[in-house]
Amino acid sequence: FDALLESDDPDAELSLDFTGPSIGLVVEAAPDSGHLLVSVDDEPFRSVEVFDEFSTTLTRPRPLHLASDLPPGPHRIRIRPH
Repeated sequence: FDALLESDDPDAELSLDFTGPSIGLVVEAAPDSGHLLVSVDDEPFRSVEVFDEFSTTLTRPRPLHLASDLPPGPHRIRIRPH
């Protein structure tokens, strides 16, 4: 990985400017995984589940697709723990 970001702050927020029609990230899915709140281009935050059927016994990288079919131009994504 080029970067690994981690925080224990429940009020932490990641903001990233990008250009392109879609965006995703790789998260660590584990038994204690929960949800992320995601907002793209100042839309209301929506909940994205990190935990899945494999997370009960495994800790592993999991790709998450967060937005697609975005119009051309610059965008901003904001991600918070939930």
